Amino acid sequence: RPDCPDSVIAAVMQQEKRVMTEDELFRHICSMATDDAKGRQPPFADVAIPLHPDSPVDYEVVRDAAYSAALGASDFVYHPSVGAPHIDVYRYPKSDEREFLCYVTNGMSDFPLQLPDGTYFRAELLAAVSEPSTGVAEFLRVLAQMPFVAKTFLHQYHTVPLPKGVLEEPFTFALIIPPFLAAELQDIPLTSTESVTTLQVVGITHEERDIALEHGPAHLVETVLPDELSTWLFDRRSP
Repeated sequence: RPDCPDSVIAAVMQQEKRVMTEDELFRHICSMATDDAKGRQPPFADVAIPLHPDSPVDYEVVRDAAYSAALGASDFVYHPSVGAPHIDVYRYPKSDEREFLCYVTNGMSDFPLQLPDGTYFRAELLAAVSEPSTGVAEFLRVLAQMPFVAKTFLHQYHTVPLPKGVLEEPFTFALIIPPFLAAELQDIPLTSTESVTTLQVVGITHEERDIALEHGPAHLVETVLPDELSTWLFDRRSP
């Protein structure tokens, strides 16, 4: 029913008592958008629709349960009032087993990321830090929304320029790597058929980014950034 308005689709579905298809759900999401969608890439919208209307799953609760099982209880939630998908950033404090804090986005995976080959995956971002920082939380939120605003995607071993003030010199880029410091969050079951990939973000220098461009980011991680706490924290490097 390509030309049916959403209200008609909803009414027919109610009469037929059937589950909304993915195409119908996508159209339902697009109806809330301020910008046109590109293919099936979710648009930047004033209102996010994180729940499938016919099979409601509270994605935020599922993700938080996985985070808490791996990192302990969150002690702070950075909760912006705008943006779609609506992305909160949860903070997990240091513990007896972990000498660093973690900031993890919760909301990015409400919508899937479209890859160039036409496939999709869902992702959240994590940064491990030595000290609390609202600047890191805000950076993760902005970075998590970027794919939906710019109609692009983020994945392991991408590099991203850092805005001024996020980290002190000499760190001028962010590198996205597997969640080495929270390996339990590598693959989070979201539903019976959907999962979330957690992407860790670390700071790198301009010179290190040049190495990544010349030899590949995996080479950079293996040869320059191999040690957990000296190189995988977002906000500092140990001597």
